[in-house]
Amino acid sequence: MENLQERILKIFSEFKTPVNGILMPQSIESRISKWDRRSQDEASNALNELISNGYVGTSGHWLTLTQKGYDFLNQGLSIEDTENVILEFLRKRNLGVGHVIMENWFISLQNQIERFHFDNFNVALNNILNKGYIEQRDNGIFLTQKGYDKLY
Repeated sequence: MENLQERILKIFSEFKTPVNGILMPQSIESRISKWDRRSQDEASNALNELISNGYVGTSGHWLTLTQKGYDFLNQGLSIEDTENVILEFLRKRNLGVGHVIMENWFISLQNQIERFHFDNFNVALNNILNKGYIEQRDNGIFLTQKGYDKLY
């Protein structure tokens, strides 16, 4: 894949577009307008090649990110990477053993992370629970000794 095609695909990533999610052509055009002149001139052909090769689709006047495009953008990422994003977020909170983890912190984190991590957040969080790094009790979620040892 050419560099220009990758740059166009990354626009979908910047907008956190899910598989089959739609993006207005104007959203892509506004990003392309900030590129150098040659890239702007060649962007239309690059986008058409992405469509022809199945990385991007169309739905009416909208552009869609296909599974193939999503997979290309997120190649090399795994659920374990998402677990590490969550654990690093908790580490930055400077939590001690038994400290409460506010559920709204996870909402805040989900608003900040890449689409792949957003899509796999619940699976990764359940893995962290199952590994015993955090525990859920009747009155909330707490950092365990095992979690403390993992974080620090």
